[in-house]
Amino acid sequence: MVSQPIWIAIVIGVFFVGIGVSYAHFANTYDPMSMKFQNQQLFDQMMSNNPKMSQQWMDSGMMGQQMQGQNKSTQTETNSYVKMVDGVQVVTINAKEFKFIPSELNINAVKTKFILINDGVSEHELVVYESSKQDILEKAEIAEDEETIEENILFEIEEVHSGESGESKVMDLTKGSYAIGCLIPGHYDAGMKGTLIIS
Repeated sequence: MVSQPIWIAIVIGVFFVGIGVSYAHFANTYDPMSMKFQNQQLFDQMMSNNPKMSQQWMDSGMMGQQMQGQNKSTQTETNSYVKMVDGVQVVTINAKEFKFIPSELNINAVKTKFILINDGVSEHELVVYESSKQDILEKAEIAEDEETIEENILFEIEEVHSGESGESKVMDLTKGSYAIGCLIPGHYDAGMKGTLIIS
């Protein structure tokens, strides 16, 4: 006869084998990029209110590995962000938590239109301005002072929702160096900034 402690050990062993098999199946079939949130609006609000927490969440675990893999493939493309369409230079910028791709833009001083594609989970915007006006614009954004914002920027593509895109009007650009940023509170400090050189 088999003693009671041996039966207990066998039951415990079978239990843990079952857990291991279940975990292995879950790990092989789980796709974090396909997960849906029950309350997307609440999730977007949470992410936009605490961008550093959002960045940590995006960089953690399997989500971070998958997103980093996507970023590497996107960043290896050079100058793919500029296309000429009917005599207009079209500049496409992707936004996600919390960066622009590309973040360093070099374009020509010709008729230009900008397109901002939001690949992130929260709203993002693109504001182009002289670097010296950063503090003025951050305070105006928090205060929702549209007049001050308009007076101190080259142009802006206002808040674009997740999965959507926005565009500027066609503009005649002049040579110069500018800063770009997402001035939604907290986003710029979390890394949504870059440069625009027009030559």
